Formats: sequence, C-alpha cells, structure tokens
Amino acid sequence: TLSDCAIPPAGFKLEKLGSGGALIDGAQFALYPNVNGAAGGTALNPGVQPAPGTGKFEATGLAPGTYWLRETKAPAGYSLLPRDVLIEIELRGVVKLDGAPNPQVQLVNASGVYTLRVTDTKTAALPFAGGQWLGIVTTGGAILLIVALVGGWWWRRRRQHDIANPADPETS
Repeated sequence: TLSDCAIPPAGFKLEKLGSGGALIDGAQFALYPNVNGAAGGTALNPGVQPAPGTGKFEATGLAPGTYWLRETKAPAGYSLLPRDVLIEIELRGVVKLDGAPNPQVQLVNASGVYTLRVTDTKTAALPFAGGQWLGIVTTGGAILLIVALVGGWWWRRRRQHDIANPADPETS
C-alpha cells in the first residue's frame, strides 16, 4: 500500500463546464488504469466521485502512475468527450496531462491543487421532425401533385382534341 512505502496518495479535482464556461451538472466520469497504453477494462473504484457543488468532482487516494479519464455520461444537450484523457501522477503528487492535446481539457495548478477543467460542446440541433411543419409540407406537396395531375389531364385532352380536329377555329 501507499502508506507502507511512505508515498502520500495523490489526486486531482475536476470541474465540468458548459460551452458558456459555467459549471454544469449531469456528467459522470470513470478513471481507468493504464494497460499497455490503453484504458484497462475495469474502472477504478471509487475513481472519480462527485464533490460538493455543481459540476465538481474529485479523484483521491491515487498511487503514482498513469490513468485514463473517461466521460461516461454527458449532461443533457452536450456531447461526451470524443476521446479518453491520459493523466500522469508523479511521486510528489504532480499531475500532468499526456498524449495528444485536447482543447476541451485544461489542467490548472493552483498552489499544488490540480484541477482538470472539462468543457463540453453542445450536441448538434436536429431539424424539426413532425409537428406543424409536417402538415404544411404534406399539404403543399399534395396540392402540387393535384395541380400536376389536373394540368397533365387537361393538356392531354386538349392535345387529343387538336389532333382530332385540326381545322377547329377554337384551337386557332
């Protein structure tokens, strides 16, 4: 254990921000051990736990090593992080982000207290489905179809009349 080796456990705080920069609720995170450069199959327990306050979390009691942070649930109207975040915890509790830079994740060090700020992006708005627009578009389409059918019928009758009566003064 960490206490047997006189290595103090480390950790970090996490803040979940909306696209406007305000703390938001509704997210969940899991912390996975690093296994050959990828997230291990089983999340750490307790891992990342909610902390008092809106959109705040903590990961405590971590041994030095490399971990993967995964957003497992996004708040309503927001997307999950597109990829896991690689976190390294050094012997003296220093927390670093490794791997490819992610503009949605920032690490802030305030006097030795490390805080990850995870900013979510809003999900894309889908076009309206159903509702009053469905009725309007369907009615408009039906009217256009009726006009096309009646126009075709009228044009065909007139054409047949013209062929049958080429000298008719009404068609001149």
